[in-house]
Amino acid sequence: MKKLHEFYQKTGLIPYDGELGVNLLSLQYEHLRRHIPFLYITICFYFILAAVFISSQVDSQDLAGVLASHILPIIVISFSLVRAFTWYKRRHDLFDAKIAAKTMISLTYISALIASMCGLWAVFAWQSENSAEKFYIPLIIAMGGFSVAYCLAIIPFSAMLNLFLALFPISCILFFSGEALLVVISITLITAMFYLMGLLRRHFAQMVNMTELQQQMQKQANTDMLTGLLNRWAFNDAYEKIQQYDREVTDHHISVAMIDLDKFKPINDRYGHATGDILLTMIAQRMRNEIDETCYIARIGGDEFAVIFYDQPIQYCREYLKKLSLKLSEPYHIGDNYHNVGISYGIAHDTIDNAELGILLSRADAALYRMKARKKLKKPAKMIKRKLQLI
Repeated sequence: MKKLHEFYQKTGLIPYDGELGVNLLSLQYEHLRRHIPFLYITICFYFILAAVFISSQVDSQDLAGVLASHILPIIVISFSLVRAFTWYKRRHDLFDAKIAAKTMISLTYISALIASMCGLWAVFAWQSENSAEKFYIPLIIAMGGFSVAYCLAIIPFSAMLNLFLALFPISCILFFSGEALLVVISITLITAMFYLMGLLRRHFAQMVNMTELQQQMQKQANTDMLTGLLNRWAFNDAYEKIQQYDREVTDHHISVAMIDLDKFKPINDRYGHATGDILLTMIAQRMRNEIDETCYIARIGGDEFAVIFYDQPIQYCREYLKKLSLKLSEPYHIGDNYHNVGISYGIAHDTIDNAELGILLSRADAALYRMKARKKLKKPAKMIKRKLQLI
């Protein structure tokens, strides 16, 4: 079962796990939405021409001729028109990974059914046609099969299945006909089919590798390499996306917080940058554990962080920062030592329409330094109180 699952993944029928699978699925679905309506229209065009031509050549009493000239073309054309219209209606649908995955599987089954009918049509048409012009039948079915393979190339499994079902029946008829020319045509069709199948698999493997590489590059571009949080550029980009989305929906509030670590510099200076880096990594992990889907958190400097709260009341943001402060103030065990740090923070709150990120960051930064100033004033007062208690 595991090998079968891997085969389905490598041939594009079911998505890979994680973000790679979602990205590939999005590419596959967009390709299908652009090409599938034209594919079905092309199938209709081929069958209309073939049916018109063959209907004038076959005996109306011959069952194979009736199937080839009337019954199968009517079924395939009607079915293809319905499917073309169905896919045309999907052209503006928003991408949904679950729906897209189910759609690809249903497309595979439906296209395989049509390919089977095309393969049967080729067999019946060959048996009912007795003129020298019957050689157009393998040509039509081959061109149709290759057109389908091109449109379904983004799902190699579907493309290969359709090629096999459309071309293999007529290839067998030709191969066992006993005529040298027909045997050569059969071998040519089968060889071309298998070469194209291999090409489809290699093309999809290259697409997977390219998508994975792009994903890694994008992650590196958007991520702070030490902590794994968003970097400054990605933080700005997240704000712009929220702002753009909000204008399309309704006016929401947004809050931006600036966070600065307390007592980090003495630890970094005393124990070295390696310990400081480990400490920053542990702090970032605790931040990630506390974050929810309405927040974006980034490291924007050495020991400075910033948070975006989307569509949350200011009280929620303050409570979140208080909880985060308590969580980050718990000791960090590094080597043989325990280290304690705290945070100072400031927050700015406004509607998205009225707020620019730079202004919000400046206001939050000013609030942060006011908190630091209050802490500095409290520190001497605590020391004096302690001395008085000793006296």
